[in-house]
Amino acid sequence: MKKVIENIVAINVVSWYQKEDTQTKLKSIPLKTQWVLLKNMKKIEPIAENFNKFRNDLNAQRNAAWFTEGNDKCERVTNENNQEVLQVKEEYLEEFYKYDEELNNQIKEIIEEEVEIEYTPINFEDLLNSDDIELNIVDLDMLSVFEEEEEEEETLE
Repeated sequence: MKKVIENIVAINVVSWYQKEDTQTKLKSIPLKTQWVLLKNMKKIEPIAENFNKFRNDLNAQRNAAWFTEGNDKCERVTNENNQEVLQVKEEYLEEFYKYDEELNNQIKEIIEEEVEIEYTPINFEDLLNSDDIELNIVDLDMLSVFEEEEEEEETLE
């Protein structure tokens, strides 16, 4: 089955899935559902991994452009933990904030882009009829990404 989701949805589901608490709770669901979920996660994990690598690379580029020794737009200061750090000079703060805001806006656009995923639907009827299920509403919300979508009926005008 195919579905279109935003990159942020894939990122959030992967982040949720990787938590130790989630892994513990998922042991309470039927084995077949665990298997389907594992297969589905293997299909969307690359979306999150690629985005996180891309975002980290952009942050490294920003840091290289602004926070390097010898850059005349920053200065070495002592922070509240008594450690020396590089900080943007006051006269360049507005320029830095503008640069940073533009970068964040571009990242936001990418995070909201839609991507088509292929997945195996999770049988929610089996899942919800399990007696020993330990999932909460957040868990079910994350799993709903893999719920079978009902086809919209075409209406005649």
